[in-house]
Amino acid sequence: MSENQKEEEEEEFDNDLETYLREMEELGADFSDLDDLDLEEIQDMQDAIAKVKEQEALMTNESLSSESEIKNLEISEIKTEIAEENEYLQQKEALTEDFSDIEQIDFDELREMKEAIESVRQEDLTSSSDLKSETTPSQGISIELEEKIKQELLKKKEQKEEEIITPEKFLDYIKNKRDKIWYHALYYLVFNIEDHISTKSLLYDVLKEVTSKSAIDPIPEHQFYFGLGYILRLTLNDKKIIRYMSGGKFKVNVNVNALKDILEQSGEPISTRPVIKEEVKIKMFKDFLKDDFSDI
Repeated sequence: MSENQKEEEEEEFDNDLETYLREMEELGADFSDLDDLDLEEIQDMQDAIAKVKEQEALMTNESLSSESEIKNLEISEIKTEIAEENEYLQQKEALTEDFSDIEQIDFDELREMKEAIESVRQEDLTSSSDLKSETTPSQGISIELEEKIKQELLKKKEQKEEEIITPEKFLDYIKNKRDKIWYHALYYLVFNIEDHISTKSLLYDVLKEVTSKSAIDPIPEHQFYFGLGYILRLTLNDKKIIRYMSGGKFKVNVNVNALKDILEQSGEPISTRPVIKEEVKIKMFKDFLKDDFSDI
């Protein structure tokens, strides 16, 4: 894989995650009831949200700083040009006075005047040349600033690069995460959907019961989506396992057969939802029929 392709894939993933996190923020939900989710996954999601905000702030500040410095340079150049032009005009005016009484000037004075006029002409050419040369450093500074920003962004990017996850490492990680929302969703995408593409709303509809911690009620939608978001942080062989597409769709982004093999070794998802025994259900049903609802 070329360096450009790698950078494009990383940029695409950043966009996927940023888009999903933006949608999560738009929900405006209170996540104070997520204590039953994995602490590591919650922390990773919070870090991802913070990363998106940090990148936005960084790009905004760098853009403002660059624009401000360029404007300051332009103003400084204009002031310098005006000062030099005024000085030149003053010198030229002093040397090109009214010489109507030229007949009274002797030969030596006339020669000195001619040399002075020639000197002014040379200064005129030099001044024009200096103005051109002064434009170049300002451009150099602008280019230098732009390069500095690129280097700083590249440095931050390199610092945050994660270790490549091999199939063995991925299997070792997920085999203890089979009760997680994202594992249920990943398993469903791989084994239960023909084209391995699904909307997040469909995933919620089919998994809201099995991923719930309540024996009666389904998992709240915002809580399911928060746990689902971690699926976008999974990588395999330095490639993102899931892509987030327009319309709120999740798509398997790696070789499906290879992913199937890993998930088969790991095992089916585990539901930690409390199970009500049959006799308890019967008792609850009888109690319901006997209730006269007098307390309503």
